[in-house]
Amino acid sequence: MYKFLKVVFDVLLALIALACVSWLLLPCMLILWCTGEHKVWYLQKRVGYKNRMFSIFKFATMLKNSPN
Repeated sequence: MYKFLKVVFDVLLALIALACVSWLLLPCMLILWCTGEHKVWYLQKRVGYKNRMFSIFKFATMLKNSPN
Protein backbone atom coordinates (compact mmCIF):
# COMPACT_ATOMS: atom_id res chain seq x y z
CA MET A 1 0.00 0.00 0.00
CA TYR A 2 2.87 2.39 0.81
CA LYS A 3 4.47 1.99 -2.63
CA PHE A 4 1.17 2.69 -4.37
CA LEU A 5 0.53 5.83 -2.32
CA LYS A 6 4.09 7.01 -2.89
CA VAL A 7 3.71 6.64 -6.67
CA VAL A 8 0.38 8.49 -6.61
CA PHE A 9 1.86 11.27 -4.47
CA ASP A 10 4.94 11.57 -6.72
CA VAL A 11 2.84 11.79 -9.89
CA LEU A 12 0.46 14.35 -8.38
CA LEU A 13 3.34 16.47 -7.10
CA ALA A 14 5.04 16.34 -10.52
CA LEU A 15 1.82 17.42 -12.27
CA ILE A 16 1.35 20.31 -9.86
CA ALA A 17 4.96 21.41 -10.37
CA LEU A 18 4.54 21.18 -14.15
CA ALA A 19 1.41 23.33 -13.98
CA CYS A 20 3.26 25.92 -11.89
CA VAL A 21 6.21 26.26 -14.29
CA SER A 22 4.39 25.75 -17.60
CA TRP A 23 4.09 29.51 -18.08
CA LEU A 24 7.90 29.59 -18.20
CA LEU A 25 8.38 26.46 -20.32
CA LEU A 26 6.13 27.53 -23.20
CA PRO A 27 8.08 30.71 -24.11
CA CYS A 28 11.35 28.77 -23.81
CA MET A 29 10.02 26.14 -26.20
CA LEU A 30 8.99 28.81 -28.70
CA ILE A 31 12.39 30.54 -28.53
CA LEU A 32 14.25 27.24 -28.99
CA TRP A 33 12.05 26.30 -31.93
CA CYS A 34 12.62 29.67 -33.65
CA THR A 35 16.36 30.01 -33.03
CA GLY A 36 17.64 26.44 -33.11
CA GLU A 37 17.25 23.53 -35.46
CA HIS A 38 13.48 23.31 -34.89
CA LYS A 39 14.09 20.60 -32.33
CA VAL A 40 12.99 21.60 -28.84
CA TRP A 41 13.52 18.31 -26.96
CA TYR A 42 15.97 15.46 -27.07
CA LEU A 43 15.96 12.16 -25.27
CA GLN A 44 18.97 11.10 -23.22
CA LYS A 45 19.65 7.78 -21.51
CA ARG A 46 21.13 7.97 -18.01
CA VAL A 47 22.17 5.58 -15.29
CA GLY A 48 20.05 5.82 -12.18
CA TYR A 49 19.54 4.10 -8.87
CA LYS A 50 21.05 0.60 -8.72
CA ASN A 51 22.55 1.11 -12.20
CA ARG A 52 19.15 1.07 -13.89
CA MET A 53 18.90 2.99 -17.15
CA PHE A 54 16.18 5.61 -17.54
CA SER A 55 15.31 8.16 -20.19
CA ILE A 56 15.07 11.89 -19.62
CA PHE A 57 13.73 14.60 -21.91
CA LYS A 58 15.88 17.72 -22.02
CA PHE A 59 15.75 21.04 -23.83
CA ALA A 60 17.94 20.98 -26.94
CA THR A 61 19.89 24.16 -26.17
CA MET A 62 23.06 23.25 -28.11
CA LEU A 63 23.25 23.05 -31.88
CA LYS A 64 24.30 19.80 -33.50
CA ASN A 65 27.85 19.72 -34.84
CA SER A 66 28.80 22.88 -32.96
CA PRO A 67 32.53 23.40 -32.31
CA ASN A 68 32.04 23.62 -28.51
